[in-house]
Order: sequence, then structure tokens, then C-alpha cells
Amino acid sequence: LPNTKEPTAIYYIAICAYLLLMSMMFACSYCSLVGSTSYFVPKSQLGIAYGVAATALCTCQCIGPLVNSAIMNLYK
Repeated sequence: LPNTKEPTAIYYIAICAYLLLMSMMFACSYCSLVGSTSYFVPKSQLGIAYGVAATALCTCQCIGPLVNSAIMNLYK
């Protein structure tokens, strides 16, 4: 969105739509990874696999915005 002094309603709608889509993407990636973990890991190691999968997803969700902001600062 272009930077303007007086944003219109479409700006706020676009931001809300982006946040909703991003949240749905995070939820879909978590559900698909956790749901398919039991097919790839033996039952004796399932708890560890769930922990590793959740840690990997949460780490990506924490580092992703930092990487995006660093890239945006490069082109400022």
C-alpha cells in the first residue's frame, strides 16, 4: 500500500485481510505438520517428534517477521 497522509477504508481492509490470511496460513501449516507427524515417526518417539515439529514452526514464525523487516530496511 502506498504511504499517504489520509488512508482510506480499503487500506484497513487490506491490512485486516493480510493478517487473517497469514493467521490461516500458520494454522494450516501447523495442523498439516502435526497431523502427518504420526505417519512418519514410530509411536515410541511420537512425543519428541511433536515437540520438535512445534518448536520448528514457532521458531519460523518468530524469525520470519524479523527477516522481513531486515529486508524491508535494506530497501528503505
